[in-house]
Amino acid sequence: MSEWSCYTGSAPQQLGVVWEVLWHLSSYRTNFQILVRTRELNWRPSSSQSKSLQTEPPPKKVCVLLVLFNEKISGAEGTKLDEDFMEMERKIEVTNKSVFDLLSKTTEYLQPNPASRAKLNMLNTVSKIRGQVKTTGYPQTEGLLGDCMLRYGHELGQESVFGGSLVDMGEAMRQMADVKDSLDINVKQNFIDPLQHLQDKDLKEITHHLKKLEGRRLDFDYKKKRQGKIPDEEIQQAVEKFEESKELAERSMFNFLENDVEQVSQLSALIEAAVDYHRQSCEILEELSGKLHKRMSTASCRPKREFKSKSIRSRIETLDNSQHNGLSYSSSLKSTGTAAISLSVCWLKLHCLL
Repeated sequence: MSEWSCYTGSAPQQLGVVWEVLWHLSSYRTNFQILVRTRELNWRPSSSQSKSLQTEPPPKKVCVLLVLFNEKISGAEGTKLDEDFMEMERKIEVTNKSVFDLLSKTTEYLQPNPASRAKLNMLNTVSKIRGQVKTTGYPQTEGLLGDCMLRYGHELGQESVFGGSLVDMGEAMRQMADVKDSLDINVKQNFIDPLQHLQDKDLKEITHHLKKLEGRRLDFDYKKKRQGKIPDEEIQQAVEKFEESKELAERSMFNFLENDVEQVSQLSALIEAAVDYHRQSCEILEELSGKLHKRMSTASCRPKREFKSKSIRSRIETLDNSQHNGLSYSSSLKSTGTAAISLSVCWLKLHCLL
């Protein structure tokens, strides 16, 4: 909705509102010059319209913009609030920025690869659209290293000391990846989600009160500068609304800053999760270190095997002998079979004669 959607008059009346805004802006003697091109506008208010424009107040949003432009461009000072309020507002602003950065940096700490994070978010979004409950986990670097070690360790076999060591270390890396997944879940539940709730509810509500206070403060400053041209009741009403907004904003900031121990408890939850992760990782690595030392001791104590060279000539002679023996055996089998067939034929002839 535009700034002028509240005004539903005819075209000359709408241009009259624009003319009035320009007239009010030029009346504040700011450092910039407002040039109105009457030839391009091709319209000037009549005497009756000019009189109505001077008596009718401009829209509230226009009043706020007038005071805001005057303060930002010409350096005019508005109504100042007390130092305690300003200090609380500064702390709220810093807290809001810190929560925003903590959320993003903590996610980068848990999941450092931006490409993997983007792919994971896309896959989880697709799963939600399809109605799938199970989501895809982040590919932990420990798990990727463990899979690599297990693959080559199994290819080398358990007879190889290096292959067995790779299998042991790959299994340990997989365990560390599972522990890292637990860390991600723990930090999200006990640190990221509470901070996100804090940003979406408490800080958002305080920001809303501060924005509303700023708008009412600008409205009050505008009416205060026009004192004598507008009724005193409007000025008094602006003061009351200004005071009401200040009290709401001040109370909300005070309550938030007084209960900042909740944020400390969330930081403590983050540290406890990190300590638990490193403790479990240390136990896994210590167990792995013991296995590797045991394999080293076993390998150093096993008897040394002597190297026996096998010449190519002896290998060829062995193959030739095996082939020769195979031919003799087959020829003997062939002769034996022929004799048996001849004997069978003789018995058949004798049987026919009898």
